[in-house]
Amino acid sequence: MRTLVLASELIFLIAFMVTLGLRLRPELVKSEWAHPGRLARGVLLALVLVPIATAVVVKALGLTGVVAASIVLASVCPAAPLAPVAAKTAKGSPAAAMMLVISLGVLTAFTAAPSARFLLAYKDELDVRPPALIAKLLLLQLLPIAVGAAIHRFAPALARALARVLLAVVIVSGVVLVVGAIGPMLPKVGIVGWRGLVGIIASMALAVLLGWLTGGRDATLSRTFAATCSVPNVGLAITLVRAADGPRIAMAMVAAVFVVRALTNLVWVQVLGKLKRGAPDRPVAQRHPAKQL
Repeated sequence: MRTLVLASELIFLIAFMVTLGLRLRPELVKSEWAHPGRLARGVLLALVLVPIATAVVVKALGLTGVVAASIVLASVCPAAPLAPVAAKTAKGSPAAAMMLVISLGVLTAFTAAPSARFLLAYKDELDVRPPALIAKLLLLQLLPIAVGAAIHRFAPALARALARVLLAVVIVSGVVLVVGAIGPMLPKVGIVGWRGLVGIIASMALAVLLGWLTGGRDATLSRTFAATCSVPNVGLAITLVRAADGPRIAMAMVAAVFVVRALTNLVWVQVLGKLKRGAPDRPVAQRHPAKQL
């Protein structure tokens, strides 16, 4: 079963990232690099504001033990690869979300462990091996995106046909992954309790609010940040649990936090897409957000 789960994880992630590349417009991603302030705000939000706010929520609710640790771990492991799709649904900028995911993928390899130790007052070492995490990011995310983008540019007909096939692959591998990896853990997540559930949802709601406010007057950027920071990178969070030799229940709790936040995010992004603000202050690259991805 473990082999099947690992294979499903690899297939799902690679197929999903190639699909993103097939729909990506490189010129929009390139234009995001011309606005480093936007990216800097997103990094500040994800690495500083959201983790601190989450720790405050956990403390205010009196959560302790594995429940508190799992919620905090999720906050220091931001920006799941699903973020560009969430940003598109929220009528944000998938290109900006992509840049944020890539940047945070590199940065959290170095910041996640120290942040977790500080916020949880954990005294032992957490050896997460940043070079290995960055290599995984390059091989399983950036390279597949680049392959998909190249196919989109040089063989658009093939890109359209391949997108349909990969969609089926993503769905099937995703179902196998959820059933095989998370299913066996579900009977153990009753430990979360009602306060734990409130903590998961409240910390997520606060992250969405902070993301919205961090975007400032740019409504597109506000939607992007709110959609991007609301779902954690569950793979990195589980890596931290393993580095601490955490019990299996801790992995179950991290998975539970991810599932709750991912399901809740389906509602958030729909709401964000319908919110109306004043005239957005958007750069040239954001004039047609619906066509970005």
